[in-house]
Amino acid sequence: MRFIVPAYFRLWVHGLVAAAVGGALSTLGQVLVTPSSVEFTAMAWRRYAATAAAGALIAVLAYFKQSPVKNVHGKC
Repeated sequence: MRFIVPAYFRLWVHGLVAAAVGGALSTLGQVLVTPSSVEFTAMAWRRYAATAAAGALIAVLAYFKQSPVKNVHGKC
């Protein structure tokens, strides 16, 4: 079964994913700029993942502010 998704919604979702990926990679880039702080331990990977998730969340929230979900049915 195939669902028909409106073009504006697909565009909105693409923007949302792009914001999340961009925020995560930007934050990781800032963390990994200092070579002396880069470690390859399990705890360091968790810290990197948490930092990337925080950056993605901030970027997604900024995207929600800029491009809120449209109300297509005209209801509250």
